[in-house]
Amino acid sequence: MATTPTSERTLAVPRGHSSHAVPSRPVAFASVSLVVPCYNEAGGMAKLRERLEPVVAELGQLTRLQVVFVDDGSVDTTGAELRTHFASLPTARVDFAKHEVILGLTQALRTAAGVATGEVICTMDSH
Repeated sequence: MATTPTSERTLAVPRGHSSHAVPSRPVAFASVSLVVPCYNEAGGMAKLRERLEPVVAELGQLTRLQVVFVDDGSVDTTGAELRTHFASLPTARVDFAKHEVILGLTQALRTAAGVATGEVICTMDSH
């Protein structure tokens, strides 16, 4: 079994690229999509915005950033609250998707992947 030198580490590989060892310095990607699936989270949108803003501000300066929110069939006002709190983020493109009925986390992530345009896709929990 081959070993990786201590000065290198394996990072997540963007779609369409082969796996390889890369230096342990930061790697710049052309674009990143941050995916946030949500279900009945209407009451937590202010907190989510508070947690998400610094991440978006920093990433948005380093790469072309997209944030994708998927409302997975919420029966509360999650969809409306998402649009109220996240209609715009200064350094990111924001997209919304909605399931009319709950389909579960896996399908929410699949839906988001279909909307995502980033070279790299990251997920974030909504709470």
